[in-house]
Formats: sequence, C-alpha cells, structure tokens
Amino acid sequence: IEPCQTYGLTECASQVCTVAPDEVAAHRGQAGRPLSGMEVAIHRADGSRAPIGESGAIAVRGAALFSGYEEDGDLRDRQPSDRWFATGDLGELDRDGFLTVHCRRLDLIISGGENVYPAAVEAVLETHPRIREAGVCGVPDEEWGQLVVAVVVADGAPPENAEMEAWLESRLPGFARPRRWTWAAELPRSPLGKLARDRLAALLARQGPDDAALP
Repeated sequence: IEPCQTYGLTECASQVCTVAPDEVAAHRGQAGRPLSGMEVAIHRADGSRAPIGESGAIAVRGAALFSGYEEDGDLRDRQPSDRWFATGDLGELDRDGFLTVHCRRLDLIISGGENVYPAAVEAVLETHPRIREAGVCGVPDEEWGQLVVAVVVADGAPPENAEMEAWLESRLPGFARPRRWTWAAELPRSPLGKLARDRLAALLARQGPDDAALP
C-alpha cells in the first residue's frame, strides 16, 4: 500500500489537504490539494494574500472548521466557517493548488536574515549514508541572530566535521548548514513519535559552545 501525504489539524476535524494515490509519485514532499469544502491560503505578515510560490503563514477555512474553543462549558474565540483560521504553520502553494508545509512558525530559524526551514535541512542530512536521523533547531547568536544546529543519530561511526562540511557544500546554502553538532543515541520524541524540536536545545546545552562546532 502506497502511503499518501496529508495535512490537517484538530480544529478542522483533522483533514485539510491530501495527495491522491495516483499523484503520490509526482508530488512527494507536498501535502496535497484542499479537500472538498476546504480552502487554503498563504498570508503575508501584513495579512495580505501571498502570490503563488511565496512562503507565508498557512490559513484555512471551510465546512470542517471548528466553531471555537470550549472553556468552562462555553465556546470562546468562535470561528465562523467563512473566516480564515491561522494554523501556526508556514508553507506555500504551487500553481496546481498543492500545498507544501515548511514548518511551524515557532520552529522557523532566521540566520543572517535568511529563513531556514528545519525539516528541509533534516531531509538533506538524512540522505547521508552514515546518518540515521537528524533534528535541527536554531540557537541565539549575537552576530547572525540564530545559528543552525543539529542533533544527529549516526548509523555507525559519526562522520568527521570536515567530511560533513565538504559533503554539505553542494547540498545546502551556507546559511542553512549546521554550525554545531551533537551526536546522540536517539532523538527526543513525543508520545506520538513526533520530533520534540523544543527539547533539542536542551541536548545542545549539555555541550560547550565550541564542542562539535564547524570552523
């Protein structure tokens, strides 16, 4: 059975977009087109609609959108179905209406004024033959605002820093390459198996600032 990528959230009765089975091969890495009765838009910081291919905040609306959050038996922050709901995720739409999800807004790394999507860096790192899995996050830096750092589970002996730097040179732009590394036995995950990105910083804090740093 070929798995299909999908995108959803609890506030929309779980599903918003899905890649159809016959479209999986051509749209790997994408979350699909909106399901019937649902709409997806990409909004800029000023609330305006972003053009095709531009990354921004993912907003959804439609028949499956929830009515509001319940607190003490009463609905608060009621969401009418024709109102756009900000999901807290960042992504973009292509010309065919397929959604690509980049990351949670809070996970975005801004290094030297450049946006870095952790999942995109992780996907590249995990193609290295000696890396089993990787987790990426940003840490504060006085010069760059944030630095890209990685917690990596090696498949066998960890690669040398110089080897990784040379390998990444043709695969990631300089601003997106990890500047610090931690080699771990496993990555922190939630009970549902999702990467607990907010706990990666705690792992990195166990090392000194110069430990496992690329030159």
